[in-house]
Amino acid sequence: MSTAQHAQHQGYQPQRTFRTATATPYSYTSGADDELEPQMPAHSAAEHSAAEQVPHLATAAEAAAFVRERLPQGLAVNELGAVMKRMVELHFQQLARRGPRSETTGPMSEIVTLVLGDSSPLRGNGPAVTYVLWAAAKLRYRSDPASQEVFCKAWALRMLAAAAGRGLGSCAPHSLPPLLWALGTLRLTPPNEFWEQVTNRLFGEGLVSYFRTDELIMAVLGMASLQAKSAAGASQVADFLVEELLKKSNHLRPREAGGICDFLPRLQQTPSREQLADKVFSQAQHLARDMDLIELSTVLWAAAKLEYPMPHEPVRALLDSAQAQLGSNRGHAVPGLLWSLAKLGYRVDDDAGVVTEDFVRACIDSQMATIDRRVPPQKITKFLNACGVLGVSPSGPELQACLDSIQEQNYHHMDAYGLRSLLRAFHSFQFWPGVDALKAHLGIERPPRGGGRGSEGGSPQGEGQGGAPGRYDGRERRRYSKERRQRAAEQQAERAAEQAPEGAVA
Repeated sequence: MSTAQHAQHQGYQPQRTFRTATATPYSYTSGADDELEPQMPAHSAAEHSAAEQVPHLATAAEAAAFVRERLPQGLAVNELGAVMKRMVELHFQQLARRGPRSETTGPMSEIVTLVLGDSSPLRGNGPAVTYVLWAAAKLRYRSDPASQEVFCKAWALRMLAAAAGRGLGSCAPHSLPPLLWALGTLRLTPPNEFWEQVTNRLFGEGLVSYFRTDELIMAVLGMASLQAKSAAGASQVADFLVEELLKKSNHLRPREAGGICDFLPRLQQTPSREQLADKVFSQAQHLARDMDLIELSTVLWAAAKLEYPMPHEPVRALLDSAQAQLGSNRGHAVPGLLWSLAKLGYRVDDDAGVVTEDFVRACIDSQMATIDRRVPPQKITKFLNACGVLGVSPSGPELQACLDSIQEQNYHHMDAYGLRSLLRAFHSFQFWPGVDALKAHLGIERPPRGGGRGSEGGSPQGEGQGGAPGRYDGRERRRYSKERRQRAAEQQAERAAEQAPEGAVA
């Protein structure tokens, strides 16, 4: 049987998924529009009738109850696939209304345990494995320690081994990219025989030549994540996929360019990666007008991470397009955009003239409009540090709003490094309420400061400007340094006096 006949025999046909309420084209991992789903196998009329009940499930708990009831009776793969798609829909609806993650991750853990457990008839079924892993990755299981623990059990890896031997061969070709993406997103490293089967199916049978560009990008995204875990099989598959992607990247669409830039810095350095980077960045200028804000930010992020010498003209085109779309910012694009510009060495009104103060001010206004959407503290920290490096200071009220948002989230997921980075940002802007709050949170004693403060916590230079914090001028810096030296000398003299023996002459 020829390769084309084999692909046709396996029922290989492109499919698209449903659209989610929170879709963003940032990457092929974030519920984006037009994202692929595992191909649903053919099914009987009776199975189709049973599957029609699934979209009517109102809650994740009802979905788990459906699986629990149907599994002993012979849960069909297409029924499981419909349940998994419904679970993802419910998850994104829950995120949109800011409900607790446990509403979906708890029932999902139960489904995983039921379907992939030792006694399940579906545990070695390739399409069933693909559906479960895909849905778990879409639900961001790695962000939830309790849910991630389910996949850390030994039977999960045994299930993957079984899928490698028997189940993987039953997967339609179209299901392989989502499966590889899910494995990378969940950071699951299958056994060696799994990679042998994948290599044979993709390259031995020639199925990889039938993948579209977006399918290849999805697969490489997963492999790039597993490369970080030094998975030899994943590295080999990733190299082959990148070589195939090179053949199809002469005329990229904006979303494809954004997807490639999403994984480029994560790939190991190879000649193929460098060639792919050249192709993407050379097309960035004429694609910029059709890119959305997240894609523009991702392209600059990749260039910054790779230290790619991008000419000024493509960067100007990217920034012009970004400024026109700042109204679509949801709080995640602007911090990465400004950080990338700072990392690339740009400064406000430098000789290149690429980044202007008006552009950075427009970015600050756009970001502050999203501050009440619970933007993660890490993003706020990156945003403030990037502003400082670029040379533009937010106002006192804007800094106070950032501090309030971070405190409302109780410094969520911020480690000591992140806290100190935020402290440096507040200190560089002389925003003393932020400095005091961070030092209190870190348990650092605040040294006394001489001189007055602005009405809104800014520096003395900020008075009369609505409390906007200014930077030290030279005189203020010298005065502050002199006071510190005087305090240090006084403290040293006091300690020496305390340690001196009785009767000693000072």
